[in-house]
Amino acid sequence: MPEHFTKWCPAGVSEEPVSLRSLCDDRHGLVVQVEAAGRAIEIAFGRVVAFRSTLEESCLAFWSRFHGAKSSPGSFWIIDDSEWLASFSEADLIHYPGATHYLIVTDDERIDIITSRAPVARVVR
Repeated sequence: MPEHFTKWCPAGVSEEPVSLRSLCDDRHGLVVQVEAAGRAIEIAFGRVVAFRSTLEESCLAFWSRFHGAKSSPGSFWIIDDSEWLASFSEADLIHYPGATHYLIVTDDERIDIITSRAPVARVVR
C-alpha cells in the first residue's frame, strides 16, 4: 500500500517554507525548532521511537514520489501507511502504542519522527 501524506499545521503554520534552527534529543525527549515566516516554532515530541534527519540531496527517490505530477506545498506532514514505521517490529513499538510517523520538510532536509505522543507546538518568538 502506498504511503499517504496528510497535512499537519503545528502552531498554525501550514504552507510557509521552514528552515531548521535546532534539533535536540535529550532525556526529556525530542524538540525541533524551525523558522517559518519570521517566527520561531518549537515542536516538542517527548520521547520518540526514532527520528532521522536526511539531507535533501539524499532523498531524490522520495522527492519524485512525494511530488509526482503535482506540487505538494507544505512543510509538515503525517505519513499514513508509512514504510519506515512498518519496518519496526511489534517488540520495538511495545511502549509506543498507536505510533505515528511525522515528517518535517525544511529548506535543506527532511526530518522523520516516529512517536505515539501528539507533538506540542508553540511560537517562541
